[in-house]
Amino acid sequence: FGSSHFNRKAPCASFSQLYSNMDPRPSSRYGGIVAPCDDPLPCEMGARTGLQVRTRIGPSNIPRAGRGRFAEEPLAQGTVLRRQQMCSSNLLCFRSEEELRAKFPLPEDLAMLADFGFGAEQHEGIIMLDSPPTMVNHAVAGKGANTEFRFEGDEKLVVVTRDMAAGEEFLQNYRDQRKVDWFEAMLRNADLISAHALGETLC
Repeated sequence: FGSSHFNRKAPCASFSQLYSNMDPRPSSRYGGIVAPCDDPLPCEMGARTGLQVRTRIGPSNIPRAGRGRFAEEPLAQGTVLRRQQMCSSNLLCFRSEEELRAKFPLPEDLAMLADFGFGAEQHEGIIMLDSPPTMVNHAVAGKGANTEFRFEGDEKLVVVTRDMAAGEEFLQNYRDQRKVDWFEAMLRNADLISAHALGETLC
C-alpha cells in the first residue's frame, strides 16, 4: 500500500527476486525475507503492477518519510491511479498471523510488515501487501491528502481525490486503513506499530 513512512536506506533486491522462490536466508534491506517493498522502483503501467498512470519514485517531500510516488502528468479528480485484484501477484493477502508468518517467518520481517501491511473496512480481518508497493506517504484530509483507496468487490482502486499537477507527491490518510486486531497484536509484541496506528499519532 504504500506505507513508506520510515523507509530504511539500504540497497534494494532485484525485481526478479520478488517472483522467484524465496530463500530463507536474510537478503532484504530490512534484514529478513525478500519482500515486495524491497524493490519499489517499478513504475510501468499495466497488469503486472496495476498502475494506470505514469509515475516515478523519488525522495519524499515529507521529512524522514523515505521515498514516495509522484505523478508524471496532470491528473483530474477521480482518476484511478492503480487497479489490483485481491490475493493476486500484485496484492498479497493474509487472513491470519500463521499465514503471514509462513510467508515472512523471520523476526526482521516484522519491520517491513509494520511499514507496508494494511487492512480495509470492506475485507475485515485481512492484511494486504502491495507488490510492488504503492509508496504513498501519510497526510490527513484537508492537509495534503490527495488519494484514497476503495474496493469494488475484490478489486482495489487507488483514486485521486482532487486535481493534481505533474510532479506532485501522492499522499493518503493512513487513518483510513482498517485496524486488524491480530496484526496489531503481532506488531505490538515486537514493539512496533502499523501504518494505521502511525496515522493516528500524526497530524
